[in-house]
Amino acid sequence: MAIIKSFRIKTFKKKINKISLRNISLSFNKLNVLEDVSFDINQSSITGLLGPNGSGKSTLFNIICGILNPNYGDVIINGINVNKIPVFERVQKYGISLIPQTGGTFSGLSCIENLKAISEIVIEKKNERNYKIEEMISKFQLEPHAHTKCSELSGGSKKKSCNCYGFNVKSNNSIDGRAVRIFRHPHC
Repeated sequence: MAIIKSFRIKTFKKKINKISLRNISLSFNKLNVLEDVSFDINQSSITGLLGPNGSGKSTLFNIICGILNPNYGDVIINGINVNKIPVFERVQKYGISLIPQTGGTFSGLSCIENLKAISEIVIEKKNERNYKIEEMISKFQLEPHAHTKCSELSGGSKKKSCNCYGFNVKSNNSIDGRAVRIFRHPHC
């Protein structure tokens, strides 16, 4: 089982649960992957999941995002049980996004075309989408690569491009107006 370690900047603010997992269990065939896992992720905190390969870290990320459904237990975001809410609605309503460890881009599309494809799902107004795309390209210093196919980018530029997708999420319904990003890093 993974070790859950929370890093929090000390403040005197009241703790507000952003995400709560309650009694999450999941098995694949007869293999129990997660068994009765419960914890909270508080607003304005950075939480890391630490554990050996195969301990269920990625599975928990995928359950929070809605990619996988638990056999038992509840995922609660902003006080609402989201077990039945699909991935795209979790992105739109709660700003939940997953930035994968590898891949994550459409290799036949340019960096800007990838951003447009993702932003059309999560940002309704075209002028807001275009502004956000330009903002992300500038913030991640991808101007020289904006029209380059992702298959031709270096590993670092691909990762920057992929990070843009996660930060392209506009959170309409989060407690503090910030989206939740889940990063999968190969060395963590």
